[in-house]
Amino acid sequence: MIGQFANSTGSLLGNYNGPICKNHGYDCYPSIYQEIARLNGGATLETSLDTSKAVAAATSADFVVLVVDNSRDGGGEGHDRDTIALNSQQMAMAKAVLAVKKPTVLVLVNGGIIAIDDLKELSPAILETFMPGVHGGQAIAETIFGDNNPGGKMPVTMYHSSIVNEVDFMNMSMVAGPGRSYKFYQGTPLFPFGYVLSCTTFSLDAKVPDVTKLDSKGSVTLSVTVSNTGKFAGDEVLFAYMTNESKVQVDTPQPIKSLLTFQRVNLAAGETKVVPLVLEAKRLGLVDSKGVKKVLPGEYTIQVDRGHDKVLKFPVLVTGDAQTLFELNPWWGDETSKNAVII
Repeated sequence: MIGQFANSTGSLLGNYNGPICKNHGYDCYPSIYQEIARLNGGATLETSLDTSKAVAAATSADFVVLVVDNSRDGGGEGHDRDTIALNSQQMAMAKAVLAVKKPTVLVLVNGGIIAIDDLKELSPAILETFMPGVHGGQAIAETIFGDNNPGGKMPVTMYHSSIVNEVDFMNMSMVAGPGRSYKFYQGTPLFPFGYVLSCTTFSLDAKVPDVTKLDSKGSVTLSVTVSNTGKFAGDEVLFAYMTNESKVQVDTPQPIKSLLTFQRVNLAAGETKVVPLVLEAKRLGLVDSKGVKKVLPGEYTIQVDRGHDKVLKFPVLVTGDAQTLFELNPWWGDETSKNAVII
């Protein structure tokens, strides 16, 4: 195991927590290293960031668990960062270790996103754990040794480190520069929102859900078929989005796509299930330049996917009258607006 905090427990929690252990320390739960050693019957540990020591440790090993983090670089609650990159010392060490070409798992322990740029292509396997808490060491070790098949999905857009040079962070516009978040970012992210691979494989049936109409006050259920085509049981997550290909428009920038609903499903190896995705009309609401959010009648383009690979797109026609979901309240500073209505 290689990494400055591979044997640290405090780094698994971040900084937004109360007392964990009786002595107000962090020694009552295991580190990643301790759990790896427990399951493996032992492991060597190199916590120095000295590149030559790290390379020597990797060269003498059969397998490498390489842990990088941002706990000293603004990761955690209440910290401002002027970069999202992995610090230069860790990046140099990680590149050198991966160049040894031993079977290696790159483990990311990070508060907020962390750009690993070149390491993405160099790493045989990457495990994103964020700051996983007191059971993080156990979960990471069991995942690496195949006792656990994680089914999480990326809850944020992971940008390249260059994003800080492309966006004026004093400009709060979501569409400034290349845009922000999965809704408005027009570049190619390091990892997109919703992405993550499993230890097994899945496939999405190409049949478009047989739903064409939706009342503006109601909901419909999309039936989507997904199969586990791999050798292990696992969870998959299906997402349904509204896209900017919809023919209904308002006078504000429209998201490239906007999440409407999602559903997790567990599948045994070789199993196929029909997954219900409940689509509520109110989730199709659009906000105009006056701050009014409405569901408007018309044709919307819906996209269903697994976070990567095959994408299903199909039209849904919303019928009925326009439905107001939200209006500005006068005491918010706009005396001409009506009372707020929130559904």
